[in-house]
Amino acid sequence: MAVQVETQSQLQDFLGVLRRRKWQILLPALFVIALGGAFAVIVPKKYVVKTQVELRPVGVSVSSKDGANATFQIRARERVKKVVGELRNERYLSLAPEERNEFLLDVVDDVKVRLDRAGDGVTSFVNIEYASVDPLWARTFLRALRDDWINDVLQRDRNKLADEKQKLFEEKQKLERQLLREEEAVTELKRKHGISATQPVPGSEGPRSEDPIYARLVLNKQEVARLDLELERLRVERELLQKRYDELPEMLAGEETVVAGTSNAAELDELDGKIRDLQKDLRQYRPDHPKFKKLKLELE
Repeated sequence: MAVQVETQSQLQDFLGVLRRRKWQILLPALFVIALGGAFAVIVPKKYVVKTQVELRPVGVSVSSKDGANATFQIRARERVKKVVGELRNERYLSLAPEERNEFLLDVVDDVKVRLDRAGDGVTSFVNIEYASVDPLWARTFLRALRDDWINDVLQRDRNKLADEKQKLFEEKQKLERQLLREEEAVTELKRKHGISATQPVPGSEGPRSEDPIYARLVLNKQEVARLDLELERLRVERELLQKRYDELPEMLAGEETVVAGTSNAAELDELDGKIRDLQKDLRQYRPDHPKFKKLKLELE
């Protein structure tokens, strides 16, 4: 007669092994749980704050280059030291000089910077993170660190714009001086060739009536030239009369000397006539004409 042997399933075998070795499993598990709990209680929790800055270069802005170097610029030790000092962190100020350096290194390690490029290939986004056990300090420090870096970027842009402005101003002055020289050259050519300054250049629209102001200016110049000649004539006449006056004796010898004296009236009339003729001839020529200078010398 055949006998049926009952066999244990694999699950029953596994449970049996667990029952025999339960302390070998429970003790490590309890140790890990206790260690994790102690670590969670002893090690303080860190808060992570984040901020983002958009860089969009405009004109001669250099912010695109600053975006590529943002990781190094923002996490620079000197910048972190400056911001921490300006915020007057109590923990930092209470440390010794050697411990302050370690504090700054820990802060730099807790700062994370990541640069993301936009789809247009021009705009950049600088993401800044900072982790600290003090949430208030974390927000204050991150905001100050971000603003300090932004101010540096803006200052570099202002300096760049100031340099461009100075270059453009110097170029403008140079062009203005060149334009003034060209205008003076054109005016001199018009004066030499008797071309009116208010008439259009040849080949453009037809001649037009003179500007009343310019016409009055020409008449005034002619009047000034005439008055200069008249003034010169009066000056010569005055000098001649002064010379005659100086040659007169202090006292007359008598009536006979006066009666016997000679008169220069005819000679003076002749000189006045010559002066008038020379002045009349002088008005026919311009000041730059050679005969004008010759006649003026003769008139003097």
